[in-house]
Amino acid sequence: MKDLRAGQLVSSTSGRDCGKYYLVLRLENDRVLLVNGANRTLDQPKKKNYRHVQAQPGLAGDLAEKFGAGIRVDNSDIKKILSELKGKGGCRACSGEGGKDEDGETGCD
Repeated sequence: MKDLRAGQLVSSTSGRDCGKYYLVLRLENDRVLLVNGANRTLDQPKKKNYRHVQAQPGLAGDLAEKFGAGIRVDNSDIKKILSELKGKGGCRACSGEGGKDEDGETGCD
C-alpha cells in the first residue's frame, strides 16, 4: 500500500472525482476513506481504492492525531485545513479542479 496515513492530503486520479482533493480519514484493507468536509463528510466518507489516489505534499498533523485518537472533528475543520493544504501543493495527476484541458481531456486514465 502507498505511504498514506490519516490526515494525508490526496487527490483522486480516476473516476468522476478526478482531480478533487481529500484528506485521508483512515485506511481499511485495500481502500481509503476520504473526506473533504463538503459533500464527503465525516459521517459519509468516500471509499476509494488506494491505487486511485495520489499522495500530495501536505499533512494535517493535528487532525491526524485527532483521527487516530478518535476525537470528534467538525466538517468545517476539514474544509479549512483542506483549503490551506491545497494552497501549498498542486495536483500532479490532473488539472487540479477535475476539469478538462484545452484538448477536452481530463488527464485521468
